[in-house]
Amino acid sequence: MNEEAYLSSEELRTLTKCGSSFFQSEKLAALGIPYSFDPYGTPMVKRSDIATFLKEEHQPLFDMLNVGGGNPA
Repeated sequence: MNEEAYLSSEELRTLTKCGSSFFQSEKLAALGIPYSFDPYGTPMVKRSDIATFLKEEHQPLFDMLNVGGGNPA
């Protein structure tokens, strides 16, 4: 698995504003963001799945996480 293809734990906490895996998955589901679980039950969000959502809905967070693959300004 390519770790860079997924949001980090810190990025996931920033996105969901939750520290608990359970609440993170609840928030992701409520937002309609696709996710899966790792073997430990932690939600995993692919950068490619979230890039469009953030670009359209949350531009400042998109810029902060730099999930678009471009060079930071």
